[in-house]
Amino acid sequence: MNKLVRYLIAVFILFMVPEIGFCEVSVLTPVEGITFKPGFRIQPRYSYDNGANDMMMRRTRLKAEGDAFGKVKYKFEWKLDNVGQEGKTANVIAETVFIAYLFNPALNISVGLYDAPFSRDALTSDSKLLLMDYSLIYDKLKEFGITDNTYGLLLYGRPYEGFMEYSIGVFDSNIFDKESKELMWGGRCVINLLDGPKVDYADYRGSYIGEGRRLNIGVNYERLGNIISGGKQFDLSAWGLDIFGNYKPFTMQAEYGRFKKDIEGDGWYVQGGYLMPLEYSGTKIEVAFRYQSIDPNTNISMDKLRWTTIGFNFYIKGHNLKIQTDYTFKEEEGQGVDNDTFMVQGQLDF
Repeated sequence: MNKLVRYLIAVFILFMVPEIGFCEVSVLTPVEGITFKPGFRIQPRYSYDNGANDMMMRRTRLKAEGDAFGKVKYKFEWKLDNVGQEGKTANVIAETVFIAYLFNPALNISVGLYDAPFSRDALTSDSKLLLMDYSLIYDKLKEFGITDNTYGLLLYGRPYEGFMEYSIGVFDSNIFDKESKELMWGGRCVINLLDGPKVDYADYRGSYIGEGRRLNIGVNYERLGNIISGGKQFDLSAWGLDIFGNYKPFTMQAEYGRFKKDIEGDGWYVQGGYLMPLEYSGTKIEVAFRYQSIDPNTNISMDKLRWTTIGFNFYIKGHNLKIQTDYTFKEEEGQGVDNDTFMVQGQLDF
């Protein structure tokens, strides 16, 4: 209980200092024409699950990015996740390391370690999610190396003044690297209606906190062939659809994903947010919800998960400094355990 009290005091102090400022730091390097911008992110979290209290540092990021001579940009990001989380092992590993060659808005090439271009949810930074964690279908596809970090070469661009965006690439699977001699390939195509994007490729947000108006429709596909694992030979493939929209205080997002390997499964979710017409000392308050369902194996009955999440986001300085809370009602077939979860998470990101 003492740990919980200390955590709530820390959250209260964070909430009571909305005048914290943030500065963009761009450091000149010894080589003229090359920039270096460092960054850092922490996400302390408290969770209550089935009678157990757990406090942890859910995510920690040390990062930097910049450009060189106006021809390329680079980024690297190291992560240390799940520090103090029960049942998890914390490891320092590379999250993102790439260099991108910039030709024009319609054609760019990136080489390195980054997220494969599958779904808006997968390409949204965990610092800008509407709710604290990714969807269940994202987590399932992550197990197969489809939505998380992969090594490869990516062609991407935003032709037609940004109202269309595409990405296509080949990747070395980080899950089935030894089980398949082939490369995984796939891509994503998005139509951006209403306002066109004014930021870099895949710089998505779960909430734009009342700014702009968007209607984006995306399709995705990934495939890795000739996998030999566990005495079986199979191909891995996944496809999906997603839609996102925001207008004034309203935000909406939905996605369907389906995968096939030695088993088949699918999942979907719908989520939304409403920016409430009230502020506390500049802090904006948003109510958010998500309903999601996943069938991890369509050949097996009584294994579906259906989760309903309701939460609040307190934006002290946008996504740079915020507090999120949510409560998840978990309906899980075949399980009689009451494991509904309540969580509170703070974030400092710059």
